[in-house]
Parts: sequence; structure tokens; C-alpha cells
Amino acid sequence: TGYDSRIQTYITGQGTPFATGYAKNHILRDLNRKLYNYELSSYITDSYDAGFRPTTLTGILAAGGGGDAPDPPQDNLFAFYKANTNFTVDESNAVSSWGDDTSNGYDITQGVGDKQPVWSDSNVDGPNGYEYIAFDGSNDFLKSSVFTTQANGTYCLIVRRHTQHFGALIDGNTNSSQTLYFDGSTERRLRMYAGGYGPWTNLGPELNIWYCVIARFQSGSLARLVCRNLATDTETADALSNIGSPSFNAITVGTQGAGVAMPLDADIAEILVYNEASSDSKISDIMAYAQNKFVSS
Repeated sequence: TGYDSRIQTYITGQGTPFATGYAKNHILRDLNRKLYNYELSSYITDSYDAGFRPTTLTGILAAGGGGDAPDPPQDNLFAFYKANTNFTVDESNAVSSWGDDTSNGYDITQGVGDKQPVWSDSNVDGPNGYEYIAFDGSNDFLKSSVFTTQANGTYCLIVRRHTQHFGALIDGNTNSSQTLYFDGSTERRLRMYAGGYGPWTNLGPELNIWYCVIARFQSGSLARLVCRNLATDTETADALSNIGSPSFNAITVGTQGAGVAMPLDADIAEILVYNEASSDSKISDIMAYAQNKFVSS
């Protein structure tokens, strides 16, 4: 009976119809974490989908996205988007807002219904059981408000690409201000652009496989692009070269900055944005965080 009262109090406080698929699954998954804080020894999620029914807290925490992961490196973490928390969807799981998990508040939003990507609470094909947001390759994108211009930046994305065509993962406020994109001319080509072409690789993400991609936008000869296959936990590319003069004063995900060119046909589970040209050792720390969270053990 102690469990029942706590569960009812928690559900009532959500302000979302519990019957909808999003609310049911999201509340129950979040509830699993909150039950851990009460130090309860056992809890069975009878209402959860058939693929996720651990009977103990140990099982819940071992089931991929059901548990909390360590935090990423925090210094100069400018924006942080996680597909398992802090977002707004409608009854069809269309995403109108993906909240910034830092205190900076750079939420990325989309007010036009047919341009909203779709959230998926999938513990079957998400990276290590984590949720993701799907961009349709047609016109979906999310964008932040404008902020003070940042000179350099480092992006980390957990991404799965679906088709071979041009698609921007992330950009600034205008086209090509600081762009990481798939070059559709070659199946696995991933490129960086900021005032000129930067590092590129033909060993970028294969189709339909989850990768961690880290891009360091740094003026001069030290721009860097790293790709790691999360299914095999192997690095596939590490490119270093010149780039122009990067800068960004907004965050656009799913197209180039103007919200039209290079629509992305891919799923994204997490995005980290650092307002710095992260050091090589910092990039290693970011990658280690991603491996710890998204590589199946």
C-alpha cells in the first residue's frame, strides 16, 4: 500500500493524461528512477510494454535506458539535449520543444506541426535502450532562440542515419555558420563547414547503425571530426584539418540554419554543445561518457 500511494501521488502530479502511450511509458520510466530514491527493494512494472519488465531495481537499472548514466564533462557545456527527459510532445509524439538540460535554457523548439520530429520511447532499437527523436528527411527541424555569438564550438551527437542524401545534423542561426552534415554524394561521407570546408571522412556513420560523432570547430588547422560505431564500440574515423572561421549564435538541429536546406533523415538520442574548441583529452572524456552510456555491455 505504501507503493500505491506514492505511485498515485506521482502520476497525479504529472498533469498529463496517463492513458496516452507517451505519458504511460515516460511516467513509468521516470518513476522507476524515483522509486530507487525511496530505496525500495523490488518493483514490477506490470503496465509497461512486454519488452521491458524487470522485477527488481537491479533489473530496472540494468535495462539500458531505464537507469541514470554519469554526467558528461561539465566545463563549458553550453547546451545538453537528452531524448529521455525534458521535452514536450503531443498525443502523436510530435516534438514541439526539446529542453536544454543545462541552466542556460537554450531549448530548441518547433511550432509548426508538420515540421516537428517524432519522439520514440523504444527500448528495442534505441542506443542501449535509450529513447530518440526521429527527423523525417523532409522538413523536420528544431531551433533555439538567438544568443551571443560563440567563436568556436564542439558538438557531440548520438545519431543513426537512414538514407544516403545531404542532411545537416546541426548548424548555427544561418546556413553554414558552423555546420556538421552528411554529404549525400557518398554513402558514409560526413563533413564540417564554417567559412570553408573543414575535416571530412568517408568512414562516417553507416546506414541504420548508432554512432557517436564529435566535431571540434576551431579556426585554423586543428578542426577535428571523430566517429565511433556504438554497435561494435570501434572508432571508424578521426580526421584533422583546416577550417575557416566558425561562429554560431543559435542552435539548429535537423537542417541548415535557415531551416530549409539539407533536411536530415536520421534519429538523434543526445546532443552535447560546448562553447569551446575542446582539447583532445576533453574529446576523449566526452567519448568515454558516450561509450559508458550508449554501448551495450
